[in-house]
Amino acid sequence: MPIEDPAQLRMARAAHGINLEELYDFTGVDKGTVNKYEKGVTKKLWGSTRERLETFFEGALVFLPAQEGVCGVGVQFKPGAKPGGFRLEPASPPPLPVPQSSGAAALLAYWRSRPAEWLSLPREVQDLQLEAVYGFVPEMDPIVTADGVLPAAE
Repeated sequence: MPIEDPAQLRMARAAHGINLEELYDFTGVDKGTVNKYEKGVTKKLWGSTRERLETFFEGALVFLPAQEGVCGVGVQFKPGAKPGGFRLEPASPPPLPVPQSSGAAALLAYWRSRPAEWLSLPREVQDLQLEAVYGFVPEMDPIVTADGVLPAAE
């Protein structure tokens, strides 16, 4: 069953004793996205965000739908699963698409060959450049990672 309600995600995290930081480490889902969803600011989880969260918990939990007049949504451990009894290796972010145009590929190659200059750009300018390459702004920087290491080229 899919995650239908913010309470289910809070229950799943509580059942395994993981905080937002750990959930990010294991799934790559932004902490702010999860926090907004759990607080009801965001009404729905979409696409890969929902998929990554459900995949992470599905090894040990079942998400239970509400039963009108009986009970609300919930989570239940699968037979043999233990609370907090699983740990996965931190997830690597999904691969970014390969730029389809030669101009986008050239722009990406240009900045990958100049990481110091890339890091000196204001974040807004970086976002505009990334949107020109990918058509969206990826959650993780595909030019230079937080520790200054260049990611592998596509």
